[in-house]
Amino acid sequence: MNINFLHVGQDVTLPTRMVESVLATHKGANIIQLTDESTPIVKGVSSVVRKPYNGQIMLFRMQHLADLRGEWITIDTDMIVKKDLSHVFDKDFDVALTRRYGVILDANGTDIVKEMPYNCGLMFSRNHEFWKDCLKLMNVMTDDLKQWWGDQIAVKAMADSYDVLELDCAEYNYTPKNADERKDVYVYHFKGQRKAWMMNSIY
Repeated sequence: MNINFLHVGQDVTLPTRMVESVLATHKGANIIQLTDESTPIVKGVSSVVRKPYNGQIMLFRMQHLADLRGEWITIDTDMIVKKDLSHVFDKDFDVALTRRYGVILDANGTDIVKEMPYNCGLMFSRNHEFWKDCLKLMNVMTDDLKQWWGDQIAVKAMADSYDVLELDCAEYNYTPKNADERKDVYVYHFKGQRKAWMMNSIY
């Protein structure tokens, strides 16, 4: 099982906790750290792939993903894996993406589910051409989208051209509502201010 993540920066607290959860649920996993030229190696990883950092984090991640081959899972560093994810590869797909449902309004009142139905915190891949096409699209985006949101826009744009397996975020990419909430899910996603909850040993 190949599992990768992107981390840039000297503080490796969150990725270390995430990697611990991956190793606890996926014995013998090949964990690949995707990063820049100066970030420390996260404890528990199998290998590190370094590239010069362009300063635009989502574009940087897509550049890494477009170079990967074979079957792999990519995961955000603010996630805790609770159960083995390998069963997803029992199904046929080019990519498997976690999908949001319902209505989620941003600060401007815009429903982000319509614009970005897929949360890119957890993704599965068999076809590297998908990521190469996403990268081509991101390369012509505005600088602000290359820094944030552009990956989710690109993934949505490319989804209709490939065989996409949709996984419900409520089960595979769950965002807890409070620090004490417990759910029988595959992955917790500690977005934003929830990151402080991630270090709670109960998870």
